[in-house]
Amino acid sequence: MWCGTRSLSKATDPGHLDNLAAGGIPAGEGPEHCAIRELIEEAGLVRSLESLTVPRFEVVTERLETEGWHSERLFVFSVDVDADERPRNQDGEVSRFDAFDAAEVIRLIQSDLFTVDAACAIAVTFAR
Repeated sequence: MWCGTRSLSKATDPGHLDNLAAGGIPAGEGPEHCAIRELIEEAGLVRSLESLTVPRFEVVTERLETEGWHSERLFVFSVDVDADERPRNQDGEVSRFDAFDAAEVIRLIQSDLFTVDAACAIAVTFAR
């Protein structure tokens, strides 16, 4: 599983492990199109809508943060990355990408090294 390490300049969870790509959905854009756009912007991976694994998962995360109550609806997709491909940071939001096997991802989640939202997205993907 390819994972990004968030840039140290990110306001939220700097230096934490994260999903390959993620981002907010602007008005007028659907979740699938957002996923394709974020894959290009954050990881330099060009994909078609058909390449997204369906069904997608929806997860709601809620927790108390320093700034107040955090409630977010996550749309989770999977996408294949060929053995000869490597994600490349395009927008400065990621400091690096690393590939981990499932056991290592679980260990890293248990060590609180992932963002909460990424850990939830990964958990629902693994449960699939």
